[in-house]
Amino acid sequence: MKKNAVMAMILVAAAGCADASQSPVAVAAQPSASAWRVNLKQARQELLAADAAREQATAADVVNGYTSWMTEDGEFLPSRVDVLVGIPAARDYLQTAVLIGSMRWTTIRADVSADGSAGYTIGYGTTTRRDNGATVYLRLISYWVKQADGSWKVKASTPALYTVPAAGEVPAGFGTPTDNGVQGAAASAATVDDVLQADRDFAAMSVAQNAKTAFVTFAAPTAIAVATPDYGPEAIGAGFGDGGGFVLSWGPVAGGIAGSGDLGYTIGYAKTQLLNPDGSPAGASFSKYITIWQRQPNGAWKYVADGGTSRAPGTH
Repeated sequence: MKKNAVMAMILVAAAGCADASQSPVAVAAQPSASAWRVNLKQARQELLAADAAREQATAADVVNGYTSWMTEDGEFLPSRVDVLVGIPAARDYLQTAVLIGSMRWTTIRADVSADGSAGYTIGYGTTTRRDNGATVYLRLISYWVKQADGSWKVKASTPALYTVPAAGEVPAGFGTPTDNGVQGAAASAATVDDVLQADRDFAAMSVAQNAKTAFVTFAAPTAIAVATPDYGPEAIGAGFGDGGGFVLSWGPVAGGIAGSGDLGYTIGYAKTQLLNPDGSPAGASFSKYITIWQRQPNGAWKYVADGGTSRAPGTH
């Protein structure tokens, strides 16, 4: 989410997190937790199949295909605008968006919560600009919620756009888990407020110390920052260089959590304040983000996926 904002000067759409004291976006209610017996390997395969079907539908019809997989109150984070809430808002954007004339992607990771009620996917692919037909490269993060009829729908997603592809193979251990085990905590009494607080703590460390320290500290062992992309805390930290030259600030405006309390997401707004050598403010860029959070066996919340897109300055 936030790391992408730092790369705004070289990317079509910067990612990030930001300062946000007010927002029209409502915090998602926490689903009720109950006892469960879930085949997680099967649940991940079902989520992969759902994302593949969404990709096929979107490739055939970007407006109807993409929005047909959203929840009615789904949050959509495309480039150059604020967070869009609901299917009508997403449809209006996709019908006229210059940057997105089509979408194709391959899912590189799918994972689910311990109770199988929520999950997330990460995909890499391309879009075709509507104005000139040029190819733009896509990183897609989506948070999914299982519906009462057993189908999957997307609660929040960001199609982040870049001038370069996500080069290289996905390293071992960073794709879809192949076993039937829980990747983080097996269950938790956590609420959506805990997920939002983790994001605020993440942001506070970025401002008080620097973004590099925060991104390394809060990264899960299998975290992916999709901008480059970078895999794992060490690579994510290396992407920030010495960590100086800017201040990255952000704040969540909405989020959600699985019934089992171990998987959640946050979305919000960010600002990257560039600094002159003497520490005085230089230029700034503005972005919005989605971060996928997983509670670890020791109880700590760590992000497993982070990405975002640009927005107009001064809107939050």
